[in-house]
Amino acid sequence: MKTFKYLIAIGLISAFCGLYGYWFFATMQPFTAKEIPVLVTPEPAVQIEEEEGPDLTYFEARQLERFNVLILGIDNWDNKVSRTDLMMLVNVNTQNKQVNVISIPRDTRVEIPDVGYTKINHAHVIGEIKGGNKAGTEMALQAVSNLLQTPIHYYAKIDIEGFKNFIDQIGGLDIELTQSVKLSHLGVTLPAQKQNIDGNLAFELVRERYSLPDGDFGRQRNQYLVLKALVFKLLKPEYLSRLPELITMARNEVVDTNFNDTELICLAWLFKGTDKESINYMQIPGRSEYFYDPLVKVNLYYWVPDMEKIKEISDKYLNQ
Repeated sequence: MKTFKYLIAIGLISAFCGLYGYWFFATMQPFTAKEIPVLVTPEPAVQIEEEEGPDLTYFEARQLERFNVLILGIDNWDNKVSRTDLMMLVNVNTQNKQVNVISIPRDTRVEIPDVGYTKINHAHVIGEIKGGNKAGTEMALQAVSNLLQTPIHYYAKIDIEGFKNFIDQIGGLDIELTQSVKLSHLGVTLPAQKQNIDGNLAFELVRERYSLPDGDFGRQRNQYLVLKALVFKLLKPEYLSRLPELITMARNEVVDTNFNDTELICLAWLFKGTDKESINYMQIPGRSEYFYDPLVKVNLYYWVPDMEKIKEISDKYLNQ
């Protein structure tokens, strides 16, 4: 009788392990055995008059070991038109679990068809005016793809103000500041130390630039710091188990993305337990200049990208 019970217990454990194994490897499929989309590829130097939207062709299976994700943070979800005050291109290598993050200054000077040279964060506005939210996303994607000369496969568009509630729902974020930051809109200063910040403090931190010695470049680093803290918070075991619930909440309140739920869960499990040192962070090299802007009809400050150095970055970190 004891032998029979023992065999039943072994059978139940084996069945559970088998089901878990099937679920786990099934979630890994989107990035190991399934084709992923290429939303946009760099346009040729000669622009066509009519935009045809993003390229929806696909990579072959042997090319799926790495892909690019554009993260866009918009200034107001409810506005009819919105600027992208946060722009980061994230290159994900699923083979060695390496991530490269490139911050793109919102003042970067780029050429946009039918407009001329203007700021890259105007691309979303121009697209929305022409064709609504989807067109805004597509034009922002195309502008970044052209700048970095690399295809973009996924995007995640974040309502910067809307994510305050989401951060509060997961108990805030643990960050470490190497320099104190005065939050101008609140009149408070975050000290240079490890600390837990709520959604409102995180929101103010990612938009603060006036009190920083290096202005927008300091803000870019703090935006990266907050997003990294958010990602590693969600990779903790207690939050991995809540991922379906959190993904639903994020889709409803915070994020517009072409990732499906299975792909997001796959990414979380793939990078579970990875070290923060596996992430490389860099900013767009260039110089400060003032140029006439064809949209606002006045001279504006621009960050003029160094295209030779950008090519080196793209070849090394994005297009290998």
